[in-house]
Amino acid sequence: MSLVATFKKQWGRFDLDISFQMDEGLTVLFGPSGAGKTTTLRLIAGLLPPDNGHFTLNGAVLFSSAGGINIAAQHRLLGYVCQKNALFPHMTVLQNIMFGAKDLPERRRRERACELIATLRLEGLEEKHPDEISGGQQQRVAFARAIIRNPQALLLDEPFSSLDTITRVKMRACLKGVMKALHIPVIMVTHDIFEACHMADRMLIYSAGRIVQEGTPANIIREPATEEVAALTSFAYYNTVSPAGYPD
Repeated sequence: MSLVATFKKQWGRFDLDISFQMDEGLTVLFGPSGAGKTTTLRLIAGLLPPDNGHFTLNGAVLFSSAGGINIAAQHRLLGYVCQKNALFPHMTVLQNIMFGAKDLPERRRRERACELIATLRLEGLEEKHPDEISGGQQQRVAFARAIIRNPQALLLDEPFSSLDTITRVKMRACLKGVMKALHIPVIMVTHDIFEACHMADRMLIYSAGRIVQEGTPANIIREPATEEVAALTSFAYYNTVSPAGYPD
């Protein structure tokens, strides 16, 4: 499983110019607000068109400005979970999950939704509406809806930011379980350096529309490429590095 992205996008004076390749595992996009992290996810998902560039997923072209290819968002085999889980308030938990696989036959959609309800410990909530369940349960429903089609990559935009600390910890464990089962590239945006350090296999540090450093959390914390990267990660260094010099 691999995702390759090379693209440019400009709004006024802001110029996003990004290139990366990732395989199975969790890659965190980290950096200050306004650096282009969420926009990167929206471009990959097909919710915005790049000015130029290309995206490929397991060799299949999703977008190519040179080739005139732009696969519609609904036809890209990607799962997307945003900060506000965007569940439909008029739908039940089961209906919300099934909505993520409208292209599957009704029977298969229901079977797959029930499998995910069991996997994500949502049993007994099938007929509840989003406002009748907790924030953590809502986020698990959002995960289930995102992965019901067995996506080839998963995009997460600050998926835990609205949750309390205890629920965040539980949801991180839930995400690790999802990743272990799917074996796909996962890209997550977070502003929580501790979350980034403890979750990421790899980090891409964004600054003003560019990737200024990439590597494992441990390597970036030990050897920041710029003063800005050092400032972003210094608090993490003093609080997450063990005596042996590696993140806990």
